[in-house]
Amino acid sequence: MSLTNESFSSALALFRGGEYEEALRCFIEIETELSSPPLERGDDEVRVESLVHIALCLQKLKRWDEYGVALDRALTIQPNHRQMLMKKSQFELHRKVAKKE
Repeated sequence: MSLTNESFSSALALFRGGEYEEALRCFIEIETELSSPPLERGDDEVRVESLVHIALCLQKLKRWDEYGVALDRALTIQPNHRQMLMKKSQFELHRKVAKKE
């Protein structure tokens, strides 16, 4: 799991540096690695945080359909994740408004 933590830290640095495409690629690799058993203790938390950052990268890149899917995936693993619940509500509201226009 320490390798995953190092990878997560590197991906987070890319995200914070505005390198969203590269950060997205890294977060996807981490999430893919953690989505197959055997999982270690704490892997779900890192996986959810990877999905959160996948969604945030997609939001920054304005890739809205994929953004919605990433939100749903994060909420499937952790249904009460506050940040993702808020973003999902905002996303759904935005989609409803866009359909009316």
